[in-house]
Amino acid sequence: HRPHHAATRRTVVLIAGMTLVGLSMLATTAFAQSTPPTTNWRTILLPQVDLWYHGLATMEFRGLGPYEMYEAGYSSRLRDAKTRVGVPPTELDNGAPRFMTAFDRDSTFEVFHFVPLYFASATVEPMLGALEEVAGDERLPAVNDRLALFGANAVAATITRPDQRSILADWTQALRTEWDDFFAAYWRERAVQAAPTLRSVQAEWDAHFAPRLARYLQAYALDNGILVLSDPVGPEGRIFEGRPTDRSDNIVVVGFDEDGPTRAPLYAAVREMCFPVVREALSAQPEMPDRVSNASRSSNAAARCGAHLLDRFAPDLAPEYRSTLLPGISGSPADVRSAFERKYVTSAELDAALQDRLGAIPVP
Repeated sequence: HRPHHAATRRTVVLIAGMTLVGLSMLATTAFAQSTPPTTNWRTILLPQVDLWYHGLATMEFRGLGPYEMYEAGYSSRLRDAKTRVGVPPTELDNGAPRFMTAFDRDSTFEVFHFVPLYFASATVEPMLGALEEVAGDERLPAVNDRLALFGANAVAATITRPDQRSILADWTQALRTEWDDFFAAYWRERAVQAAPTLRSVQAEWDAHFAPRLARYLQAYALDNGILVLSDPVGPEGRIFEGRPTDRSDNIVVVGFDEDGPTRAPLYAAVREMCFPVVREALSAQPEMPDRVSNASRSSNAAARCGAHLLDRFAPDLAPEYRSTLLPGISGSPADVRSAFERKYVTSAELDAALQDRLGAIPVP
């Protein structure tokens, strides 16, 4: 799959010193809402996130690791949706072979798995406009929209060569056409349909997760943030911790199914929120011989960490977490636990390091 959350952290290091205007405004601008005393995490949809990941899911773009970045079957489902409303194959559909060739040839494009997180405070048009600026200028882009500036600088620091900027330009144009010709109307309809799911997920988080995970969240500067539910996203979610000194600009993106269990997106979010612990634990482990092995180890460790986290702070939720991350597996809690450990394999040393770090946080 990919360097995953390590890639996110490397990008943060790469652009250290840049103005983090977009993300630092999360808690006080577009996402400001009345907040229950137990949590400042808000569950939302973001059209720019969905548009970007819709594009990558249409490509069936893979990461480095063992778990799917995008929902299996999404591309065929969306083709059917276009057919139902009479939309012919779009520029995005027709350009898929060329884009996939470019993405497969150049690992730099793995950053595309994270790009919309850098534009979480913007909307669709500012994001696309900023990326057009990046694609057209080898210098740092002159972006006027301050909510898109952080994302533009982050992408400009990674997509640097003329051939890469050319692909970015064509990709951005394909997304713009996709939005205008199909996805804007589709997304608005989906947002209405998803509203009850968002309310249910938020209620579950506020009642059963936030109060019990509060000490962990505080220990790892995850006090506040947004949980973005995104239809195209698969079992591998995303986390962006933003500026280390700002405890309010965290972003987690997970997939969701309106007809699935309400807690499923929250269990996926718990796994994502474990990546700061995984990063610490891995710092004392030797590097694996290749990027794929490193990504697999990181992904499995995050799943195991989520189970250990719930075992410590919300033990009644831990069995359901394990079964949720094992679709199609049933049996006794002991059987599910064994199957979980067989699927999400880590070394004994790494597993112990995860538990040691979680064990240092006092239980309320």
